[in-house]
Amino acid sequence: MPPITILRGDRQGTATRATNGGGQIQTLEEQVEVMCPFDLAEGGYFYFGESKERSPSRVQDIRRIVKFERMPNLRTLKQIRVATLSAPYNPPLHVRGMHGLGDNLHQRALVRQWLNAGNTVYLESSWVSVYHDLIPRGLHVIYKSSILRTQAKNALREQQLFSTETPPRQSRVKQIWYRANDIRLKGSVLAAMCQSAGCDIAQADFRLPIKEEWLQEALRLMHSWGAGASKSKSKPLMIFRPLVDRTEWSGCAARNPDHKAYAHLYNEIREKFFVVSVADLVPGKEWLVGYNADVDVTLHQGELTFEVLAALTSIAALTFCSPGFAVVLSQAVNTPVCCVFGGYESSPSFSYGAKFAPYLGIDPISPCNCFLHRHNCAKEIDLNLAMPRLKEFAEDAISNRPYIAYTDADTDADAGVHRSFLGSKDKAAAATSQGVDTATSVTALA
Repeated sequence: MPPITILRGDRQGTATRATNGGGQIQTLEEQVEVMCPFDLAEGGYFYFGESKERSPSRVQDIRRIVKFERMPNLRTLKQIRVATLSAPYNPPLHVRGMHGLGDNLHQRALVRQWLNAGNTVYLESSWVSVYHDLIPRGLHVIYKSSILRTQAKNALREQQLFSTETPPRQSRVKQIWYRANDIRLKGSVLAAMCQSAGCDIAQADFRLPIKEEWLQEALRLMHSWGAGASKSKSKPLMIFRPLVDRTEWSGCAARNPDHKAYAHLYNEIREKFFVVSVADLVPGKEWLVGYNADVDVTLHQGELTFEVLAALTSIAALTFCSPGFAVVLSQAVNTPVCCVFGGYESSPSFSYGAKFAPYLGIDPISPCNCFLHRHNCAKEIDLNLAMPRLKEFAEDAISNRPYIAYTDADTDADAGVHRSFLGSKDKAAAATSQGVDTATSVTALA
């Protein structure tokens, strides 16, 4: 067993070099004798780690950091030494995360595995609330600089929520990433991500619990829109994502589905729902393409924070969208999602999330998994096949959440809204928020 090295230093990992007249310190007792005259009255941080070299300044793995108010005695240090050697070693992790909202939602699965293994995690991200439930378990979300508009906007909004701690010097660095070929080989984006980070896809769980205050704000908005003003007039809620293009990512045109097919499919089920269309448009930077859909509420100026959007999605009967974060968010909050694909990728990309929410992926007749921004992908969809499958999927979604929130005339508005949503039809959503597995399904149309 290598000798245990104990160094005195600060929280960031800068250790005071302890030497004995320039010589090497060979034993714990000898090192303590050297350290004690250094400052008997003052405490500080002490580092317990294994050293392959005799010199305590050559620490290979710092296993434990302990802070004392005063200089500890020899017996205390020896007790900590024994406990340190016998305990499993789970070093802190400095994780360089990805930028996209969908990727960050998927990253929850990786962070959860590391926390379960006993690691403290320092994650670089532009999104804090995405990880709200994991922060009390030992996650530090540290600011990740980004020139991307949505990420920079959210980071500014949440700037007071980022951790101010820096990863300790002994942290192991992990880079989360995936390549196109990894997705093809592993079968989904999350599986490819797990492979890159050394995580187990079989245990991957990115489900997101919704905080009560998020839900209350979502219900307040619905009430302000007059959604479900009476039980007889109420409709299930649909979250709709219009097709967009943007300057900061050149793959939108290739990834978007055929515009006319997207419109036909949406119109097939539109009248069954109260529809809220969500986007964040900026002239010259991000704009609508294709069909201008008929909806009940238009929120295209980035009006919704992530927290409220997540809550609205969690109480929706259905999400209708093209590939992007809306698929992953819906799966994370147990909401059925229909995603219509164009080029670039196909329905298996998000197939893993079908463990957590019903998923209908509508592919072109000839799906393309080129993952190229400028490939002339064939996007024709067999509408005769797709429409009846979509209608059946929508009916199943409605049967689970047959109405959106409504208020009774003789009850408090907010209380009435809350009571109506939390009825028996939403036991699956409540179970998911508590980490309980629910029945799921996946269907891909080719």
